[in-house]
Amino acid sequence: MNRSEEFHEIREIAESICDGEVTPEQIQKLEILLAESSEAKRFYLEYIGMHSHLKAATAPKLEIVMRRLQVDEVIVRRRDTQGDTTDFPLNLPSNDPTVSRLEGEVAPKEKKILTWLALTACVFLSIALVYVLSTKQTIYAATLLTGELTQGNKVVESVDLQPGHYLSKKMTRLKLKSGDILEFEKGSHFLLQNNSKVKLKKGAIAVIESTGENLNLYGANFRLETEGGALKLGNKKRTEVFSTKPFLLYPLRWRPKHYWSFDSKSDRALDQCGNAHGIAQKGAKKVKGLLGEGAYYFDNSKYALVNVGSGGGTAPATGSFAVVDGVTIEALIQAEWSGEAGDLDQIFRKDQTDGELRMLLSFQNDKGKPTVFPVGDVDESIGFGLYLVGHGYQELKLPLDGKKGRPSLAGLQDGAAHHIVATYDVASGLKAIYIDGIMHASYRYQQGTRIISGGSGIATIGNSPNSLNEPYHGVIDEVAFYDFGLSHYMIKKHYTSFLKGLNYFGLEPSSAKLKRSIPITLPKNKVIVLDPLCGLPTSVEDPKK
Repeated sequence: MNRSEEFHEIREIAESICDGEVTPEQIQKLEILLAESSEAKRFYLEYIGMHSHLKAATAPKLEIVMRRLQVDEVIVRRRDTQGDTTDFPLNLPSNDPTVSRLEGEVAPKEKKILTWLALTACVFLSIALVYVLSTKQTIYAATLLTGELTQGNKVVESVDLQPGHYLSKKMTRLKLKSGDILEFEKGSHFLLQNNSKVKLKKGAIAVIESTGENLNLYGANFRLETEGGALKLGNKKRTEVFSTKPFLLYPLRWRPKHYWSFDSKSDRALDQCGNAHGIAQKGAKKVKGLLGEGAYYFDNSKYALVNVGSGGGTAPATGSFAVVDGVTIEALIQAEWSGEAGDLDQIFRKDQTDGELRMLLSFQNDKGKPTVFPVGDVDESIGFGLYLVGHGYQELKLPLDGKKGRPSLAGLQDGAAHHIVATYDVASGLKAIYIDGIMHASYRYQQGTRIISGGSGIATIGNSPNSLNEPYHGVIDEVAFYDFGLSHYMIKKHYTSFLKGLNYFGLEPSSAKLKRSIPITLPKNKVIVLDPLCGLPTSVEDPKK
């Protein structure tokens, strides 16, 4: 594993800082990550310096104003859409030939000055942040009430606990300086960050008494924000949470790799999570959205498609459509597919030069294909194809026959919007197709069976990028591509959000970039099982009696 992969969380937060999109939750997360090792701090400084240098190559949206005072004073002023300004004075010698007023364009010498300022400011702010984190005055975060703790091989003798890593040698209780009382099972490893933040590495933690104030409990890939009440977080064979009051979950990994809501007024299909902005061909017309402002109607012609590019792939397993942990393809559809033999309507397909490494989700009526697995001939169906190591390219089929609770083709041609999801999870080996929140087709491969995807081939919505002879007929909206497998629980939650007029993530439909952090409200008096990969809920269960 290289350093960029080892410190991927720090890298993402550093990018958000330089992009001006950092959230309070990310700053909190950064504090924890930088406090854990000097190597993390070193990586952060190196990465932020490099990133700032690259960002500085782009001229900022600034105006340069010269004020005639006793000395010439240059004002570097940020301009926003409301016309408000913020001044940053920079005194220069009055004989400096570069002093002038420029609107919209920055002269080369001033651009060098502004570039240097932006780079220097970002790096010095980063150094200051690391310095503060590493030199801040020692404080006590908690008091040991009962039990025994160790740090390394040493028993903690003081009842006043400083921030740091601890291991409970027996059932242990401590009281945070905030007033909350926590209990740790024997063998629990945890990081006491401060008087309101605790990260559980292993074992179990229970909130015995709560002040009702903002208490944050962290796992490897999530943050819990309690709202009072008793709460227990366990991290043994599986990660689970139980609370007597509703609480907020902030999963580390929930955003799609790519997301096209089609709600923008731009002539492009803007990617709200990545850079795979799509170009609609003449057979794809912008219409009222199945959710939100926009969608595309595909007229079943050769040029019924939105080209979203290769995701930067140049070879197999490269680019943003290359996945490691799994994949999910999600969309809202209004289908007008004929269902005739030989007719294929592509919802999403990544192919062309990728050959067997293709990926697709489509309506199909093509009997006799050797790539269908589990083996079987069906007429009208939905196919989900992937290349899996040890198996090659295989398609899972969902027959649209109305039998055994499955949807019929007529049921999907009823003029209503339907939620379709195809997912594969590497850890479990489960490959599945869902319609309107219900799993209707599945097959489980050996756990850990990997995908090979990505590459230089083009991805398209609404047609095949190869011969352009598999055009979709109908409306497609809210297309999302994930580099992990969504759980059944989250798929149902996405569908429920759509029924409420919200996007998959419980937010009002919008063309804006998706936030990097969102809360998920989870119910009280239920056992919530969390995905060890991304921190999302996988199931909600009744507690054992």
